[in-house]
Amino acid sequence: MGNRDVARFPVRADAESHWGAAWTRPLQFIENSPLFWVERVNTPYLTIHNDEDDAVPWYQGIEFISALRRLGKEAYMFNYNTEKHGLRERENQKHWTIHLCEFFDHYLLGAPRPEWMDKPTPYLERGKRDYKHYYEMKK
Repeated sequence: MGNRDVARFPVRADAESHWGAAWTRPLQFIENSPLFWVERVNTPYLTIHNDEDDAVPWYQGIEFISALRRLGKEAYMFNYNTEKHGLRERENQKHWTIHLCEFFDHYLLGAPRPEWMDKPTPYLERGKRDYKHYYEMKK
């Protein structure tokens, strides 16, 4: 998914300069697309894919997470509107960091399962979670 040259049609111009046109080497494009290997994912998956990503088309993130879910895989995707490839807004960085830590604390350290894993956030409620207590100075 992080590779800009994955098999998607129509092929982006920058991918053509690397491998040539998709129709000249279709198997190479398919073999390098995570979408065609999604059934091999065996671990919980957490990703971020923003709607203004200028490195990887946003719809590729949607396709990949949708494929994982259709196969019954445990998968979560965070999206921050107006963010590009990576987070630049400080509040979004904090929000993502908390969720990332909760994910790894649960799977690697045995911490309780965070509520957001079982109760998805409605679209209009996104970004309203209060996480400021994580960043307050302890007295």
